[in-house]
Amino acid sequence: MSTKERYKTDIEQIMGKKHHLDGDMWTTQDYRVGKGSPFSTRDVGIMLSELGFTKKDAIITEIAETIFKTWREDGRFKIYPSGAMYPCQTITMLRVLSKLGYSDDERLKTTLAHLLDIQHTDGGWRCNKTKLGKGEFLDMSNPGVTLEAL
Repeated sequence: MSTKERYKTDIEQIMGKKHHLDGDMWTTQDYRVGKGSPFSTRDVGIMLSELGFTKKDAIITEIAETIFKTWREDGRFKIYPSGAMYPCQTITMLRVLSKLGYSDDERLKTTLAHLLDIQHTDGGWRCNKTKLGKGEFLDMSNPGVTLEAL
């Protein structure tokens, strides 16, 4: 029995939540691809890949296209319609798209180059929206985003 057959009921439930945020493809109406965990575009892409879906499946192509609509020419991803674009958001989208089988996409090569250009002085990445306090000893990469990147 294939993974898809074994988890058919789970897959049906995931697919049934496709419009639960009032947008399409697990997004909100204003196209937030990272809101609504565990049923956001970001999270569903990971879940479906773990359930045996690949680039050959139309739903994975649709999820990837939905995420790529948030990609910017400089390599970053704007996963919310307003506000800053943070490295943690870009790294998450890169990870999801790679898991979906798009690691060889030219756009992601631009994203990787961007991430290498913005590495923090200690070699990791920092998502400045995270409040660690003040002080020289706190001016370092964020462990979560750095681990996700690695």
